Amino acid sequence: MEKKSTKGAKTRKSKTDNVTQETTKIEKGERFLPIGTIVLLKGGRKRVMITWFCVTQKDRPNEIWDYCGCLYPEGVIAPSSSLLFDHSQIIEVFHL
Repeated sequence: MEKKSTKGAKTRKSKTDNVTQETTKIEKGERFLPIGTIVLLKGGRKRVMITWFCVTQKDRPNEIWDYCGCLYPEGVIAPSSSLLFDHSQIIEVFHL
């Protein structure tokens, strides 16, 4: 079942192991999801929770990533376990 939401993102419901999940497809042009949003990245198998915006690394100060995140549901285990990624790498949103 697929429907168009008011924000321009497509919502899909799926049933897995008697649990209904609602996921949202990202439309081109959308930018900056809220902190706490759960997403799936291109090539990823685990979900990621957005924890920060516009992030740089000490050794690469001229590069800015759109988001910083942690594995979900594990959370922030150590600073070195943070994931840096851009909006274009998000393929699905599980929770806003």
